[in-house]
Amino acid sequence: MTFTGRTDVWRELLNVHTDPFFGTGFMSFWDDPHYRAILPNWVSSSAHNGYLEIYLAGGFIGVTLLAVMLFATGLRIDKALAGGGDYAVVRFAIFIATLVANFSETNFACMTPLGFLFLLAAIGHARRKGRCTESAQR
Repeated sequence: MTFTGRTDVWRELLNVHTDPFFGTGFMSFWDDPHYRAILPNWVSSSAHNGYLEIYLAGGFIGVTLLAVMLFATGLRIDKALAGGGDYAVVRFAIFIATLVANFSETNFACMTPLGFLFLLAAIGHARRKGRCTESAQR
């Protein structure tokens, strides 16, 4: 129920009261001595929640931009799934894993392995076999 103490960390981070609209700026929350002084010593330098980390850094504007990016990525992956192919299925699996994993760890704004895979899945362009042979014939 407590995500191994993560809910306590989340409560402490929300009690810091950053700017709700703009946050503190990209990756600047953990470097700011003012915010670090407010937090208890047992809070490490991670929110252990990707969505909360985005809120701290970017406020509601950052969360809205994240939601737009996730929605657009989901639509692109859905379109790729309709076209078929193994790569689309891999992109979908990475997308779902990223959405779920960010409830207990921070992967969106950090270059973790899952964060990097998510960027690849979001970009996700691969040539089909038919396209390669068509361009070779020209």
